[in-house]
Amino acid sequence: MKKLLIVLILFSSLSHALIPNEKIAKFLNNRDVVLQMLGAIDFYTERCNGLTEVGSHYYSLALDTHGLTQETLYKASLYRTGYKLAILYPSCQKMATDFDNFGIGHFIKK
Repeated sequence: MKKLLIVLILFSSLSHALIPNEKIAKFLNNRDVVLQMLGAIDFYTERCNGLTEVGSHYYSLALDTHGLTQETLYKASLYRTGYKLAILYPSCQKMATDFDNFGIGHFIKK
């Protein structure tokens, strides 16, 4: 019974977390912003830490929303711009703080 309750609470929390808030929906609908954010997030995952389960969900959703594949993503100039801008951050912590400020801090592992 106790395990069932924990599973139900966890499922409920995850389901709530997957509902996009206004800010996230605004970002997801803008292809240019998505490309730049995915570039920055890819840099973060390569150099700092990975994505959370929620972050992985939205990463895939962003690709699907704009009909992107890994191949087309890497060829997009705005993706490369986002990646290059992320290189300029002095630390992973500063980048994580800015992700928090954009409302997507829960997408990344810190």
